[in-house]
Amino acid sequence: MALELKNIAIGGTTLSLGAYVTAGGAGSLTDVGLLKDGSELNIAKEIYEVKSSSANGVLRAIPIDSTYELKAILQEATLDNMRKALGQPSANLTGTAPNKTLLVGDMAEEYFQGTVSTGGTGGTPATRLMTFWKLYVKAVETLAFKKGQEQMYGITFGMVADQSVATADKFYKVVDSGGVA
Repeated sequence: MALELKNIAIGGTTLSLGAYVTAGGAGSLTDVGLLKDGSELNIAKEIYEVKSSSANGVLRAIPIDSTYELKAILQEATLDNMRKALGQPSANLTGTAPNKTLLVGDMAEEYFQGTVSTGGTGGTPATRLMTFWKLYVKAVETLAFKKGQEQMYGITFGMVADQSVATADKFYKVVDSGGVA
C-alpha cells in the first residue's frame, strides 16, 4: 500500500446547528463557536449472530439495529448554546446580544439539522463535511459554575432516522472536497 500523507486528516472541527426544517435539506445553520476537544461520532451496532449446533462458529452476522451519536463540548457559554443544552424552545430565549434572557420551563421536543466540518492544512487543504439531518439533545453533562473553571456545555446528540429522505443517507452523509488529488 502506498503511503498517502494527504489522507491524514488534521485540523479542528466546526459544529453548526439550526432548526430541523425539511427532509435532507439544508436549513439555516449557525456555528456554535469554539469546541473543547472537537467532536466525536459514536456508532453502536447490534448484530444477531446465527449459530448452529451442527457447525462450528458463527454462520451469519445480521445487523439488526444501529445507533448514532454526535458528542461535543460547546466551549462558548452563550445563552443560545445553553438553550439547546437545556432543551428549551427557541421562544424561551429573547433579546439581542449582549442583553438576552433565557426562560427555563418544560423541555420541548426539538430537532436540529447540523454539520461538522474538518479542514486540513497545507497549500490546498481538503475538507470533510458531515451533514446530519435530524439531531436531538440526548444527554447533557453537568453544567459547572465554579471558581477558576470554564463554563461549558457537554452535549450528546442522538440521531433520528429521517424516513422522508429518499436516498440512502437516512441519518447523515459525508462529503470530501478540495485538497490535492
